[in-house]
Amino acid sequence: MFETSGCPWCVKWHREVGEIYPKTEEGQLLPLRTARLGALPRDLKKVKNLKYAPTFVVLECGRELGRIVGYQGDDLFWGEMSVIVARMKSEGRPKAKC
Repeated sequence: MFETSGCPWCVKWHREVGEIYPKTEEGQLLPLRTARLGALPRDLKKVKNLKYAPTFVVLECGRELGRIVGYQGDDLFWGEMSVIVARMKSEGRPKAKC
């Protein structure tokens, strides 16, 4: 999750989803890591087109597998996340060893 200080949508996501996310199948498969836009850690510098907060990017061995830009409520977030997870499962992921 890429976020910025004072981002109201980031705060809303943390309040509505953040506490339960690690307890879900999605959270188990795709553990959440947060980073600040504009101050990316070295291993995330290759992620491009980060303009909006929050942006959720699913990475495997540095390769982008899916992205959710923005947060417009928990229903839309879970719907978009389920599409990413379903695609990963249909492709037999995660199995890569980086």
